[in-house]
Amino acid sequence: MRLEIEYENSQFLDVDLEDILYIIGPNTTRIWQLYRSLYYYNAKVTAPVTDSYGENGIELRLEGEAIKPKQQLFYFIHSRNDIYQQMIYHKPALLFNWLNSLQNDAQVVEQIERLNTELDRLSLYLQQDLNRMSNNLQLDFKDLNYLDLLKNNLLLKYWEQKQELPLEFMSTEELLDEYLKLLQVQIQNRAQPTWLVLYNLESYLAPQQQRLLLEKLQRLTQVSNLKVLYLAANLNNLSFEPDDWEKVVLVNKLFTQLPPASVLRQSLELHYPSGCTWSLAELNSSLQRVLPLVGTKNSVYLRNRDLVLLKLMSDLLGVETSIDLQDDSLTSAETQFLHSQ
Repeated sequence: MRLEIEYENSQFLDVDLEDILYIIGPNTTRIWQLYRSLYYYNAKVTAPVTDSYGENGIELRLEGEAIKPKQQLFYFIHSRNDIYQQMIYHKPALLFNWLNSLQNDAQVVEQIERLNTELDRLSLYLQQDLNRMSNNLQLDFKDLNYLDLLKNNLLLKYWEQKQELPLEFMSTEELLDEYLKLLQVQIQNRAQPTWLVLYNLESYLAPQQQRLLLEKLQRLTQVSNLKVLYLAANLNNLSFEPDDWEKVVLVNKLFTQLPPASVLRQSLELHYPSGCTWSLAELNSSLQRVLPLVGTKNSVYLRNRDLVLLKLMSDLLGVETSIDLQDDSLTSAETQFLHSQ
């Protein structure tokens, strides 16, 4: 599918989207602009959007057709608080949607009826006591309503080391695990396409948790209509495979989506100095390290063979990259290539 996101007035990111996109690179301003556009588009904010993006506001298109926020479900994770806010009872949080969806569940209806029966018994008992004091006053309770019960009486807690604690105390990793379970349930229960936008995960998630999160999301995209946009400076802490190459969008002066692995590998082998002896696994590992650095203005120091691949990718994409050159362990052809203009 062709996805277009307006990040500035009449300026668009235009890419192919199958299930997940890794939008990464040194131009963090552009990456933030993309996140901002998605966020305010979903929030349906008119001002100051119309001033910044023109009369039509922010435009998002899929296969040339405008994406309508009311027909899509958007979720954003920019911080721990974004995760937490989906785990409390307020509209339109994931927990809110799940609990409200149970209002017609047969067992829930039966339990509410039982509670109301008990309330009737309690009011009868109180009325009998009241009659000893008054011949006129009548006492009764309103029937309980499931949604009102949630709104007025719900308390959210969790157990840790045999101690009951408020939900606010739960670790980010545990909150995220609960978040994903609720997200999966919502996707299964609703036909609407669902988008999850992840921004700058490494500022609030441990490396292992980032990896586990993306692995779970990758599996979920294969069995649902979930689409994931991963916005970050790099590809660290991800399970990165050759099949993911074409899902990478490099952000420097321009946006560049990589071709499929077979095409990119053939191009690299064709232009590599003195023949490319990299295995596919070695090439994949090196690309994960160097791709986010293509177009960087800061001198970067990498292993020498990584530097060769970084310069080669920069040349193929027509992007200037600052490199901190170390000649040791390079062949003469590799050294000559790095020094070439």
